[in-house]
Amino acid sequence: MKMKMYAELKLKYTKQQLKNFREDLWKHYRIREVKYEELFDKQDGNCACCGINQEYLTRRLSVDHCHTTSEIRGLLCDNCNPAVGFVKESIARCEQLIEYLKKFKK
Repeated sequence: MKMKMYAELKLKYTKQQLKNFREDLWKHYRIREVKYEELFDKQDGNCACCGINQEYLTRRLSVDHCHTTSEIRGLLCDNCNPAVGFVKESIARCEQLIEYLKKFKK
């Protein structure tokens, strides 16, 4: 039987790193590691936004959540997660950025 993807990833971390990770999950998002594992396996270890796989990243996927409702949306890489924050979760701002980039596309 094939191990779940997250179970394989956990083998790379020390006991202290896992302890800290579990504490951070609860402190910041009020979720347990099992919920993170469910999200990770549901996303096949990929960023929910750009699709890059965990194996190509140096840091584990981050929990993305709505700052208004605290609802967990998914797991994002270290490029996509801050991008969502920089645009303040605004679809309009994202559309403005797209239009700006289109002006200079060659």
